[in-house]
Amino acid sequence: MQGNNRSTLLVILAIAAIAIFWYRAKVYEEPRTIARPKLVVLTGGDGPYWQLMVEGARRAADDVKADIELLMPEGDDNFEKQNVMLMSLKADGVDGIAISPLDAEKQTRFINTLSDDTIVVTVDSDAPLSERTCYVGASNLAAGKKCAQQVEEALPEGGKVVVCLANLTKDNMIGRKAGMEERFAESAAQDDQAPNHEVVEWLIDDGDRDRCREQLVEFLEAHDDIDCVVGLNAFHGGEMLFAVDKVGLADKMKIVAFDAEEATLDGVASGRIYATIAQDPYQYGHAAVRQLVDLCRSNEEQRAPAGMPSTYTVDTRVIKQGDVEEFREEFLKDGDKDDES
Repeated sequence: MQGNNRSTLLVILAIAAIAIFWYRAKVYEEPRTIARPKLVVLTGGDGPYWQLMVEGARRAADDVKADIELLMPEGDDNFEKQNVMLMSLKADGVDGIAISPLDAEKQTRFINTLSDDTIVVTVDSDAPLSERTCYVGASNLAAGKKCAQQVEEALPEGGKVVVCLANLTKDNMIGRKAGMEERFAESAAQDDQAPNHEVVEWLIDDGDRDRCREQLVEFLEAHDDIDCVVGLNAFHGGEMLFAVDKVGLADKMKIVAFDAEEATLDGVASGRIYATIAQDPYQYGHAAVRQLVDLCRSNEEQRAPAGMPSTYTVDTRVIKQGDVEEFREEFLKDGDKDDES
């Protein structure tokens, strides 16, 4: 009986040794050689924010010797136009695709179809339930909390807030909204005497600048008790400044913005915008392409399984009046960087 047990143990050990040898051979084999990976980058629009992203993508493609096709739907956050481009994408002859999904739920099926035949990463906004290999971008939950913190600083006695956002279909918009709500709830839970910051309305504009401006003016005219206006998209800074001027509230209204369009930075520099939460779209594009090329040149066994959480984080930063000059100097140099920062 003891001899049988010993034989069984030897068989198990032999099988384990073979498995370890097979695993090590797979994991440590030489990476695949792809001289010039063929990549596609599909943005969420063609405005200044997206232009910076494709500039970073182009620079990375030059650095890592990849061929890149850039697809930019007209406008900002136009789901219909982007979705037409997404549905027309073919994986044949393409080594990797970077997508900024405008509606994670509706576009997951198309992302999964592409992922069956090529490597897909999401950039700027995620599709967390899809089979993409990696997400490149910020933690939007954390960014939303930063935004709420700036509102708390701008309104130390508390107050009523209205928030502009392009949609609630993009994963990043959902995350930023949740982050703001969590921060306000956390502040209230820590101290029941803490000032109350109430979000009165979430104004959705579908990425339409005119609609953003018009509905914000209409809302502020109908509600004279609003203390702060927040914008969660790159184009909101200038539109919020226009709206508060239009209704004669420029001297009263606190404004917290997102990203770093020129109108927004001008507003922060003049003190009219209390702060903005700046992303780095150049680095998003740069990092997305580098991630794709690294994945293309790796073996399948070295990649995270499809759908598993895998994130390359590029953090956001708070820009206030005293930070604008330094930020502009650093920001404008991004296009001249030789190395990834």
